[in-house]
Amino acid sequence: AQGDFGILSDGSALVNPLLIDNWDDSEGYYRFRPGEVLHDRFLVRTAFGKGVYSTVLKAWDLEQANEIVAVKVIRNNDVMYRSGLKEVEFLKKLAEEDPQGKKHCIQLRSLFEYRNHLCLVFEPDGDESARVARQIRQGERSLGRHLDRGRASLRTTDAHLAASSAQ
Repeated sequence: AQGDFGILSDGSALVNPLLIDNWDDSEGYYRFRPGEVLHDRFLVRTAFGKGVYSTVLKAWDLEQANEIVAVKVIRNNDVMYRSGLKEVEFLKKLAEEDPQGKKHCIQLRSLFEYRNHLCLVFEPDGDESARVARQIRQGERSLGRHLDRGRASLRTTDAHLAASSAQ
């Protein structure tokens, strides 16, 4: 073994006993390590990004000829975990409605728990996935503009109602 923890000569990893209760940062995000193997299957390379309730990791699927996948690691707290489960339900419904994948919805490959984190595995990253992600971000901005206009319209309507009821 190398020191108290690290990689054994046979290639298997040892767990640092000092980190057993400290896998997360102060906000519950998982502290991944490049080269770490999640769920005895996914070799972590780097992070794709970090969002409000998860970190998305770029990993190699060791059971699928090192195919690149995205592993979404949900923050370690009850609210985020429940949100992750709702996302799973939603993704399963999308898959049921489009079993041939003709509508280009992201496909949930699998899910598992790892060190108290719900983890969702998605199709490999690629040009198509990047394009879809850009469209989603653009759609979110567009939705935000529509919501802002809707809120402004509601405020105007509320003001008119208040004025007419005062008369």
